[in-house]
Amino acid sequence: AIREAANATKKKADKLDSKLAIKNGGYIKRAAALQEAALQTFAETQNARIEESVYSLLMSHERRGIGSRIEKLQKEIEVLEEGEAAAQKRYGELMHTKNRLLVKLRQK
Repeated sequence: AIREAANATKKKADKLDSKLAIKNGGYIKRAAALQEAALQTFAETQNARIEESVYSLLMSHERRGIGSRIEKLQKEIEVLEEGEAAAQKRYGELMHTKNRLLVKLRQK
């Protein structure tokens, strides 16, 4: 008798559980979808924080190195300008020599 009552109670409980699952199924699916979206947003936020720290570190390294790079480039520009000036002077001397030689040739 107790077993039969327990079985009957179990059947009623299973039937109610089934009805409850049908009734609340949409809410359960919606809650699972929202939980998944929240977890994904959290992961994206964590990745964004990591990227921000990496790029901040990179920016600080770049700022420290920019002064030496500018100084190096300015020295290179000076060397190139001096070379250009020397080459221009040499060109002028050669043109002067050429013109002088052409004048001599015409005079002969």
